Amino acid sequence: SKLSVNEIYKLMISAIVPRPIAWVSTQSKDGKLNLAPFSYFNAVSSEPATILFCITRKPDGSMKDTERNVVETREFVVN
Repeated sequence: SKLSVNEIYKLMISAIVPRPIAWVSTQSKDGKLNLAPFSYFNAVSSEPATILFCITRKPDGSMKDTERNVVETREFVVN
């Protein structure tokens, strides 16, 4: 409870080594392509088929391109 969010993040990413990276590709509603790496991802369930990847917000609290694209188009591809 005494660690900052940034310190907790650094602890978690150092505890899982090597960390696999998922590449998540999205497209904006205007057709602009985006490709972003995510180390916080996992297979969650096979029935129904469910995956999870975690998107953080920008320091000002606004959405990053990946999140905005997924919210607007409801589509993404994980590689």
